[in-house]
Parts: sequence; structure tokens; C-alpha cells
Amino acid sequence: MFLCRRQLSRVVFHNLLSCTRQVACRKYTKNAGSPAAQAVPSVQSSSLTRSSSSQSDEYPTTSYPIISRQTRRKPKHLTLDGYFQMRTQDLQAIAFLPVDAYLDILDDRPLSLNQYKTIVSDVLQIYKGSTGDQMAVIRSITQSGHFFNLSPEDVLALVQRLDQLFGGLEKADRGLFERLLGKLHPSRTVAHLELLDMLHPVLMYHLEEHPLPPKKTSIPYRPSQLIRKSGFYIRALLIADKRDKVLEVFQALMEKQFVQPIPELSASQEFGVIVLLTLTKAWFHWDWRNVGMLLLLDGVRQPNAFEAAIAPTTHRLIADCVHQCVQNARYHELGQCLELLFQLRFISPLPDNIIHALYIALKTYEFFDLGLKLYGLVNKDSVIEHHSYPPPPSKVLLWLLRSIDNQSSGSRLARILAGAVVNQNVDLPVEDRAHFIAILAKNGFGNLARTLWLRYSTGPDKAFVTGNATCMIRMVSIFTHLRKRLEAPEGRQLTRIPDPALSRERDAEYATFVDHVLAEWSLVHTPLTAASHENLTSFARANFIAGRQSDVFSVYEILLERREIPDLYDVNVVLRALAERHPRAAARMIERMIEKGLQPDGVTFGTVLHQALVHNDLSLFQDLLLRLGEMQVVLTEKALVSFVRANATFSVTAAPDVQRKKFLGILSVVTAMKHTGITSSPHLGKFLVYAALKAGLAVFAYRFWKVLLSGSAQWDDDEQGQLRSTLISNIRSRWRKGALAEGRARLMLRHLAGRNCNRT
Repeated sequence: MFLCRRQLSRVVFHNLLSCTRQVACRKYTKNAGSPAAQAVPSVQSSSLTRSSSSQSDEYPTTSYPIISRQTRRKPKHLTLDGYFQMRTQDLQAIAFLPVDAYLDILDDRPLSLNQYKTIVSDVLQIYKGSTGDQMAVIRSITQSGHFFNLSPEDVLALVQRLDQLFGGLEKADRGLFERLLGKLHPSRTVAHLELLDMLHPVLMYHLEEHPLPPKKTSIPYRPSQLIRKSGFYIRALLIADKRDKVLEVFQALMEKQFVQPIPELSASQEFGVIVLLTLTKAWFHWDWRNVGMLLLLDGVRQPNAFEAAIAPTTHRLIADCVHQCVQNARYHELGQCLELLFQLRFISPLPDNIIHALYIALKTYEFFDLGLKLYGLVNKDSVIEHHSYPPPPSKVLLWLLRSIDNQSSGSRLARILAGAVVNQNVDLPVEDRAHFIAILAKNGFGNLARTLWLRYSTGPDKAFVTGNATCMIRMVSIFTHLRKRLEAPEGRQLTRIPDPALSRERDAEYATFVDHVLAEWSLVHTPLTAASHENLTSFARANFIAGRQSDVFSVYEILLERREIPDLYDVNVVLRALAERHPRAAARMIERMIEKGLQPDGVTFGTVLHQALVHNDLSLFQDLLLRLGEMQVVLTEKALVSFVRANATFSVTAAPDVQRKKFLGILSVVTAMKHTGITSSPHLGKFLVYAALKAGLAVFAYRFWKVLLSGSAQWDDDEQGQLRSTLISNIRSRWRKGALAEGRARLMLRHLAGRNCNRT
């Protein structure tokens, strides 16, 4: 290893293997045309190349008759289907196809991977074209996008055939050889190792013949693809532990001045670190960032990559490379930066300013999935144990929260992000505040949303929050919902406030806050007679949610005085207030709407259907469903969730045999709806779990928890912990009574306890 360090200096590297390499290249070139060189090396055939072996007795490759050129006419526009039909009927037919026929089917866009592999097998096993034709077909095979999915055994077979056809692989054009180099991926299979050995002298030959980069030029220079793809070759050699070959290629690249040594790395004791980090810097210099990131990832995985003597150099190189990727912002390279962050989680954190730059780049180019992945990575427990990254930049917070909100299992990350904004007093941009608070309220984070609303409801910019209609409706909705939960015995249990006096105190607190939100909104839009139509209908909706029906009708009086015709949205708001008291009167109002030419939508029907179930008016419910079908109106997702809740409520008091059928139907519905994102709400999941437990169906309760809560709810939340404890107690009780099989019970208990259900 001492020798390897000395060899990194240009003087020593220049002379170490130069003579050996030149002799090897001349020897390879001299012997390339000999019969021994043209013989195809033996290799165990892959499953692909063996695909036609079962038919070799019937159609031996050495017994095909010679067919005259006149009989081998090109089929008229041979299609893929025609080719495979032909090979099914007679393999001799494809053995002597014109070269253009093979080129056509290989260029056919619908060509699948399996079809491609079959054609490759046919070319290697059956095709009897001339030397030039076989060269052209194999060249077309390497130009296909499917080429990179071939196994090492099949690539080796192709290379062996090319070596035979050309009388030495170095005689093939360099473009073809570059494509072969690009196929090399880290592997230690026998065929892959043989392929590396076979390509090595050819690469050395081309490197020896490659010109030096120009000293000075007015035109930006970038080396050939041969130099770029030699990076793949060196990676593969290091994985195969062929260090002598690595040293040869590495020295050639330095002598050709495509790689410059890094003096600080000479202190390293690890050969792989020296090579990989030196190549990384060179590849980023030549703007080959995608390959450079692969080399860097391999480098930081090497032992001693962060040893004290070279740690500053390694950190500086990582920072420079990530900064270049951020500046250019290509999706694949930014994804590699996240992989680098993951690799370094136990070793050395990335600087906070680089993480911030990553967030901004991901937001700028709208890479939503990478933004979620980045935030999830920096908030993993294994990462936080070693380094706690600060919250994302302020201008990224709303974009990131929206990205999380669009995911069906983003509840935990949304709570973490909101908690960081609240607890670390992160200042949100003025234009983002109302939307951020509204998303928190929509997801049930009432206390966090209220803290931010109160924080931003003072000062000169308060109207951006207090006057925002969406934010106002969301805040009124969440705290009205919390009040209703306090009124029910089950709700007090869920909110962990069993004391009636404390419950009344909390109810008054919530009611006061709702009044405050509505009053502040009114102040911003005073006088209401001058407010816009949209703002007035939003205010009416909020008052309806809060149960202030007189204020709802007062708002609509303003609209009528202004002679503004109510639209369907306005009618639905009024219909809600009517249906809550008299669902049949609301149903008659729907019929009058139809008579007047106002087409009701899913919200209209959903509102009255829901209230019909609440009032236990099943006949009205059935009549409305029939009317809904006649008019071909599609219900909203919110209405479907309401029906699920209502059905669960009625199923609790049904007969045992009916209960199971009802809950099985509900489980089928929520499973099918899960892709919509609605059922990811923890409220519905908790409701169904407790409804199933109340019906004595612990297994259904567990299945509701698994579908709706296990992947989306915050695991360490007190409420979720209490729910899991209740489930565990019920399952154990049924197990002891013999009502539940031991294996099934243990499986559910392991999952509820937080252990992988697939473990023993």
C-alpha cells in the first residue's frame, strides 16, 4: 500500500506500468488475427442462450442447407408477430433472413424485453448470415435500450462472437466498444469476471491510441465516451478486486491528463479511496456528474474514507459535488445526493447549508417525491441520533407540507413538520401562512393550527390569516368537531378528558375561539354588504358549521338584497341547514331544484342522504339512492365516508350475523377507497376501530387499524398508543377464551406491538 501511495505522484506513475502496458497492447494486436485469438472462449451458457437448445437435435446448427441468394428474399416489412410466427413454424426460415429483416424487428418500438432476449438467442444460436451481416445485427443489438438488461453471460457470448467476427475486438469500431463498456455493472459472477479480463487489453489499446486533451482551446472540450465509460470499468474492477488492472487503467488516464492527482489523498491507507475519490473529482471536472456520483458513493463506502488524515479532503469533495448537482438540478443526480446523505448518516452529516440548497432546488423544479424522501431521511431516528438537521427554509415549508398532504401515509411527517415550525418559532412567509394553517386544521392538528393562527393574527400582516376564507372555514370546522367530540361519552374517552367539569371548560374554550375566528374575519371584510359573493358564501358556510343558523340566513339576505342569483354552492349551504333539522323537507327542495332547472350534484344528495341516516329515516335514504341512480349523479368522497360512518353506527346494534356482513362490506369499501387518500384520515380509522370493538369484533377492529392507521398515524401518539393497547387487550381476551387461533392472535399482537408481522 505504501507503493500505491507513492504511485499517485505523477513522476512515479508515469513510468511504473507504461512499458508493461505497451508490450501487452502490442502483443494483443499482433495475435488478434491468429486462429487461437479468433477461437471463441468457452463459457457456460445462460438461460437466454440455452432457450433454443432443446430444439438443437431437431435443427442442428451445422446442418442447415445452403440457400441461394434468390431464395432468401426479404419478407415484405417483417413485423415482430410475423417473425415469431415464422420461428414457430420453421427455425430454418429465420436462420437465413436478410440482415435488414433483423434490423427492422430490433428497431420495432413494441419490442419487449422477452422478445429481445429471444432474438439475441436466435442470433447467437441460429442465425447464419455473413460476417458483415452478423456484425450489423449484433451492433443493432447493443444499440437497443434492452441491451442493459442482458445478463453477464449473454453479454459475454456477444463479445466472444464479436471478437471472432472482427478477428480481434480491438478492430471493432470504438463506438461499439464504448457501448460494451457502458454495460458493465458491479458483479462478481464468473461470466462477468471473464468479460472484464477480455475487455481489459482492448481498453488499454484504445487508451494508448487516444489523443491528449488540447492545451488551450476557445471551444469547450469534453473527452470522448471512452474516457467517461472507463469509470464504469474501474468500478467493476474494484468490485471484482482486480487491483492490478485498476492500477493500469488509472495510470493510463493520468498519463493522458484526463485525471489529476489529489496530493492530500496520498496519506490514505486505502487504495480504493484514492482511486475512487480522485476519479470523482475528475469526472465532475468533465461535467459527468451522473457517473461521478456513482464513484463518490462507492468511495464513501470504502474503509477509511473518513480517516483523520484525509477527512477534510473527503468532506470538501462531497460538498463540492453535491453543490454542483444542486446547481444543475437534474432529477437523477439529486436522487443520488439523497442516497449519499443516507450512506453518510452514521459517518458524517452533510452541512446544513447543502441540505437547505437541496430543498430549494427540489422545490424549484417541483420534485415532490424527492422532497418527501429528503424530509423523511433527515427525520429518521437513526439520522437524528447522530445529527439534528434544522427545519427546511421558510419558502419551502408550504410546498413541502402540500407534498406530504398529498400522500396517503404522510400524517406523521406532517405533524413533525408542523411541530418544528411551532416549537422552533420558524417564521412563515406572509403569503403562505393562511394556507399552511388550513392544511394543519384539515389534517386534525387543531392545537398546532391554533398556535400558529394566534401567532399570526396580530401585527400589520394579520389580515393575510384572519381574512382568509379557507383558513377561517378550516379552523371553525376543526374546533366545532372537537366540541362535538366532547359532548359524547365516547368522545370524552378519545380526547382523554373524562371529567365532565373539565370537558365543559374545554368546550367553552373552543367555542370562544370559534367566535373569535369568525369575528376577526368579519372585521377584515366589514362592511359585509360590500364583500364579494365568494367571501359571503364562505362566511355562511362557516356559520352553518358552527351552528349559527340565524347568521347563515342573514348572509343570504345580503345576497338577495343585492339581487345576486344563488349558485349550486349557495343552495347546498342552505340545504345543509335545512337537512340537519328536516331531511324530508330538504329532499323536497332537491325536487324543486330539478323542476327549476338547477341540477343537483353529489354534494347535494350526499348532504341529505347523510342526514337521513342520522335521523334513522331509512325509507328516505333508499328513495334518495334510487333518485341518485336515475339521475346518474356521482357521490363525493366525503359523502362516501359519511355513509361508512353511518353504516358502522347502525351495524353496532344489528344481529350478530348481520354485523359481520356489514363490517365485511365496510372493510371492502375502505380498502377500495384507500387510493383516494380520504381514508387516510385518522379520524375515520379510529371511529371504525372503536365501532368494531363495541360490536365485539376484535379481528375486524384490527383489520381497520391495519388498513387505515398502521401506516399513516403517528406511532408514538398517546391516543394511538391507547387505541393499540385496547386492541391488544381485546385480542388477548379472545385468545384466552379460545375464540381466536393462537397463530393468528400472535401475528396481530406482534404487529400491534410494533414488530414486523413477518418475523417469528
